[in-house]
Amino acid sequence: ISPEEAQKILRETPVNVPELVEKVKRGVVVIQPISVSSVVAAELQVLGSGFVIDKQGHIITNHHVAGDASIAEVIFWDGSHERASLVATAPYYEVALLKLDDPDPDKLFPVPLGDSDAVKPGDLALAMGSPGSGEGFNIDRSNPMEYWGLRATATMRVVSGRNTDLSWPVFWNYGGKRMSLKYGLYFPDVFRTQVPINGGNSGGPLVNLH
Repeated sequence: ISPEEAQKILRETPVNVPELVEKVKRGVVVIQPISVSSVVAAELQVLGSGFVIDKQGHIITNHHVAGDASIAEVIFWDGSHERASLVATAPYYEVALLKLDDPDPDKLFPVPLGDSDAVKPGDLALAMGSPGSGEGFNIDRSNPMEYWGLRATATMRVVSGRNTDLSWPVFWNYGGKRMSLKYGLYFPDVFRTQVPINGGNSGGPLVNLH
């Protein structure tokens, strides 16, 4: 069929959101970076999200989630844990690439990568990740991996704009007080969406009908 006919079918076809979530959720993971400061000391950093992109165990997340940590704990949709190593990071694009140290292809469900050039305002945007709050009442605080308390949540609206710029300052804090400007972040060609994005969603996929 022609592209015009395909778009007409998409406009007239109701979106089966539960089916879409089921197709994606097993590829969404929780990322827990681990910063090793010495042979015997390791520090757990903030939780974020990520998603599997192939059967070799590569995982995409945000640069600010992976940070400078060389290793990370990855939690899968079924609650199992695996160790991953940082392969590469691109702060300018806010992207980082991890790879599982011992991947099991049978438990990996890659999320297919789309064509960002084809995204248009008004397109469906489904965000998946592992948001939550450290102030939650139903979490086991003795287990740092359960700190956020929520897994594989989904929020959906539409893309509201593209090719916009996003920038903000990042401050250095000490003892709860803002001390000085550390650096500024500037990202060109950003999608703007109406999708609620919560703390912990960072690094998770934003998907469409395809």
